[in-house]
Amino acid sequence: LAAPNIDANAADKNGRTALWEAASAGHEAVVRQLLAAPNIDANAADKNGRTALWWATSKGHEAVVRELLTAPNIDVNAAAEDGWTALWWATSKGHEAVVRELLTAPSIDVNAADEDGQTPLWEAASEGHEAVVRQLLAAPNIDANAADKNGRTALWWATSKGHKAVVRELLTAPNIDVNAADEDGWTPLFAAANEGHEGVVSQLLTVPGIEVNTPGANGQTPLSFAQAGGHEGVVKLLLENGATVVTESPDEDHA
Repeated sequence: LAAPNIDANAADKNGRTALWEAASAGHEAVVRQLLAAPNIDANAADKNGRTALWWATSKGHEAVVRELLTAPNIDVNAAAEDGWTALWWATSKGHEAVVRELLTAPSIDVNAADEDGQTPLWEAASEGHEAVVRQLLAAPNIDANAADKNGRTALWWATSKGHKAVVRELLTAPNIDVNAADEDGWTPLFAAANEGHEGVVSQLLTVPGIEVNTPGANGQTPLSFAQAGGHEGVVKLLLENGATVVTESPDEDHA
């Protein structure tokens, strides 16, 4: 770096710079040296739009992420070609310490969604990362009801996958919409009932205002899904909480 003509931003054929490589490999001291170089481009991205910060978060290199966040012009919200930001990918991987570092950045966009409308909270909930969900819910301006392109929220996917601990965290959000429906009119209760997640159904039924009988686009209800799937425990819970018996079975399972 002391050489007069050294180009600290020189990249290989894939767009990977020295900073990119050092960050990806977790070399904290080297990253610190490179960031001190004149004219260093901390936001240089590879051919897939992934920056040094993106790769450091992906690999869970907490110390490197901390160093990169000190760069004056670091773009903490830079997204790869698929729309995934550093925060999105850190939440997907469940890197709690890295998520904590990223959330300290003043300009962090906690609701930045990928090309499918999936936010960091959506991804963390879908993957079952309870601690990360808790971190995100504590962030200012978090939208707990943000939905993907199919209208499915973080709560919808957490219930569908049976992540009881995540569902518990999401239900603590002040403005959580427990009845938010997807494009087919199916709510989180539909999703949980369809998959036979008895524990999650029980959680949802404790929420004031939960809609048990509101039908989906084709007239199905959570009870009809549970009946069609042979989920006896769920059927019992729904009937005990005011569900109305539907004689026709749903046309198809929810995928």
